[in-house]
Amino acid sequence: MVNVRSIMRFSIFCFIMLLSGCSYLTTGETAIILGCLFACISLSIGFIDWYQVRYASPDNVFILMILIGMVFSQVIYPAQNSLVETLILFLRIVAAYMVTKVFTAEEFAKKYVLAINITTVFAVLVWTMRTFGFDVPGAEFANINGAQYKTIFFCSWMLNSNRLMGIFWEPGLYSSSAIFSMILASKYLKGAEQKLSYIISIIGILLSQSTAGYILLILSLYFVSVQNESHRAIVDYIVLAACLLLFFNYEKLVQVFLNLNPDVFWKLSGNNLTTNTRLNSPIACLEIFKKSPLTGVGLRYGTDLYSAMKSQFHMDALTATSFFYLAAYGIWGISYSVLTVLAVFRRNYLSFPLKIILLVIIFLILNKEPHYSIAVTYVFLFFYSRDKIERREEDTNANSFVD
Repeated sequence: MVNVRSIMRFSIFCFIMLLSGCSYLTTGETAIILGCLFACISLSIGFIDWYQVRYASPDNVFILMILIGMVFSQVIYPAQNSLVETLILFLRIVAAYMVTKVFTAEEFAKKYVLAINITTVFAVLVWTMRTFGFDVPGAEFANINGAQYKTIFFCSWMLNSNRLMGIFWEPGLYSSSAIFSMILASKYLKGAEQKLSYIISIIGILLSQSTAGYILLILSLYFVSVQNESHRAIVDYIVLAACLLLFFNYEKLVQVFLNLNPDVFWKLSGNNLTTNTRLNSPIACLEIFKKSPLTGVGLRYGTDLYSAMKSQFHMDALTATSFFYLAAYGIWGISYSVLTVLAVFRRNYLSFPLKIILLVIIFLILNKEPHYSIAVTYVFLFFYSRDKIERREEDTNANSFVD
């Protein structure tokens, strides 16, 4: 007999993944996005025990703060903003919140890791076939910016590129998702299952040819290797100090990477659009924030002002999520960064330097793509900011990636 509740839970998970940067939801079809949002929220309602909701929890406070910012910015700049776009963002946040009431953190994490592993395996197969000249059948479509894609649902790819990207709209977003998967696998999987998950993610990140993904992979490999070994705290401090040293010797580090593989790491060098975007996007967002710090300028107006500054700052896309929340919703938008810090520092089983390393990883991920439109990011921030996460006894016996 088919378990209806299991089908509903599976559907909820699929919808939240679709709302998290999938390539086939970037076609600009508002009706499709709204349909996914309403389906996810409607299916989730029946699973929620409202008596168990803690209204003063960080996730609820964040939603309230952002709602205040949305109302203020819409009232102050009604002609410059789109009520529909604001509604979609709010519903995306609400859908993510509802999902955290349907699943436990461990349930959702394991499903997420499995989903990333599945899309990576399919994407590697597609990458291999295309590399050897085979034409992979699939449905073709173009996104709102005119980029041409093909998809077989479990994975998508750009017609003019053979960089691995899973189900997502671009390789960089895939690499971020794979990094998240590795971090979650280090906490919730053990033994051979954990190591296999690492291997799949590492292969996927390498084939994505994402410069930022490669750098984050180095930090993440260290993090997942030692997070359950409290006796290595002194090593954590050494690694943290080394990261700071490398940061202040950025130009020498870039030269090392360029010597290793200029085709991949060219983005790190000199004046190019990708580097300028990553470095200048926060500055541009802060300039917009200064225009209306108490209310923000709103989602659409903030995006328009940012676009008008692209030539001035030599940028090509909006990436700095933490800073854009300030631009769009003023001081209320700082709640996004506070939520991020809480999500990291409430992992009580981590040493302080490991928390800083994890915060750096998460902060870099959130500010290299527009994560305000990635629903699953809110799911993780809500889960891990809400409760302190202690070390489980079995974690001390879990196999790390480096034995």
